[in-house]
Formats: sequence, structure tokens, C-alpha cells
Amino acid sequence: MSFVLDFSGRLDEAIRRAVHVELTRAVANLTLPPDRLHEGVHEARKSFKRLRAFYRLVAAADPQAAKREIDRFRNVAASLAQARDAAALVEAFDRLESAFPDEASTGILTPVRDFLIHRRTVTTHAASGVDAHVAAAVESCRAAYAAIDAFPLPAKQARVEKLLASGAASAVRKARSALKQARADGAAAAFHTLRKRVKDHLYHLGLLRFVWADQTRRAAIDALGERLGDLNDCDVLAAALRREAPALVAGPAGERALELIERQAEALRAATLAEAKRLLRKRPGAMRKALRRRLRRARER
Repeated sequence: MSFVLDFSGRLDEAIRRAVHVELTRAVANLTLPPDRLHEGVHEARKSFKRLRAFYRLVAAADPQAAKREIDRFRNVAASLAQARDAAALVEAFDRLESAFPDEASTGILTPVRDFLIHRRTVTTHAASGVDAHVAAAVESCRAAYAAIDAFPLPAKQARVEKLLASGAASAVRKARSALKQARADGAAAAFHTLRKRVKDHLYHLGLLRFVWADQTRRAAIDALGERLGDLNDCDVLAAALRREAPALVAGPAGERALELIERQAEALRAATLAEAKRLLRKRPGAMRKALRRRLRRARER
């Protein structure tokens, strides 16, 4: 079942039900058999991202309670991140080699990939305490069931509609602000923030898709989020090489790898800025009003 709100009944109940479903999905993934646990952890971390976006959507109902839940899911995801992040850098390097096949075919980049493979192996062994982190994550999910049940959502449909429309518009406003900052300074942190805000908007489109059924926009926002993720991987990969393998970076393989990473990152920065400008051009206020109308029509039906 998808993370989506059902508008056929009471909205406050639909919200709690959607969160329960996502928490149940996370727990199911975290309790997979050992040979599938790595996959399960990866999927559970996606659930935690969706849940953080949900609480940003409804944060105005109780900002402090929403922040507690956002922090909860961020901390749980971080505790499970080590091995997955090491694997992600190998995948990022594989994409780099695919983007520059002529360079890859010479073998000059092989020492860099060997280093990243070794790093992934070492990190995976170092994360052998993952079982304890997974157990703690499951307990956090169980506590989160009670938290959403106690979260003070409005009972009146019209007030819930206002909350959802305002929260969705706020996410777009923050994404526009992040885009402005990324265009101004081009810093990795600014693009990373833009990616997070774009992902929030994507999850909100998913939650509200029964009344905000723009499949083309969802697909485009999803693609933008993925490209921003690729850009973040470039930045993290370059930083990891400089920090952990200075001797390798000083040699021909490392120098060439960093040059190619920057070329790929430069292309991604240009492409994502142009696409984000196109997708985020509608003013949040107009979006909020349009969404409230759709929500009201759904209630009347």
C-alpha cells in the first residue's frame, strides 16, 4: 500500500492511518531475515524520509511535537546509515565510469574503485553492531505509533484541509528559497538542502495525489530529486577521497577521478538549477489556494 491519504472519510483518521501503514512497512523491512536485512534497512530509511516529510506537512498543528518526530526519524535513519552510505559511494563511482567510458576503459581509475570497494568492506564489518541499531529502530517505530495517535490534528475537515494546503505550500516556499541559495553560492550544502526540500514536495504530492493528481509533475519532481541525489553523491565522493585517501588523490588516478567528478558535478548543477527553476516557478500562495479548492471539492463529493 502506498503512502497516500484516503479522502473518502474523516481526514484526521486518514492521516493517522497512513502513518500507521508507513510505520508498519518500516518495521516489516527491519525484521526481514538476515540475508535480506541490508535491503530492508535501505527500504526502512526511505520510510523514515517519507515520515519526516509528513510531519513537515502538518507541523503547524503542533510545531514542537512535529520537530520531535522529525528528529526521531532523522536519528534512527542516521544510526542505520553507515554501511549503506559506503555502498552508495561505490555505486556513485560506477555511474561516474559509465558517464566517462573512455576514461574507464584505460584502467586509470581502477585504483580509486579498488579503494572504495575496500572501504565498503571495512565499513560493513565495522557496522557489525547493526542488529542493535535495527532493534532500537524498531522500538522507535513502536513509540512513533503512539506519537501520531496523540498528535493534535484538527477534527473539523475544513481545518485539516487548511493545514494540508498550507503545509504543502510551505514546502514549495522552502524549496524556492533553497533554489535561490543554491543559485547564489553554488555550495554543496545549498544543493543538498534543495534536494531535501524537493523530496519533501515529492512526498507531499504522493500523499495528496487523490486530489493533486499531476502524474507528470510527480515524475518530473522525482527525476529532479534523483539528479540532485547524484550531485550530492559527487560531492560526498570527492570529500571522502580527499579526507581518507590523500596519497591516492595526489597520484594520477586520484587526480583524474577528482577532475571527472567535478565535470559530472558541474553538469548536474547546471541541469538541476534549470529544472528546479522550471518546476518551482508557481507561487506557493497560488498553489495553496488551488489545493484548498481541490480539497474542498473532494469533501463535497
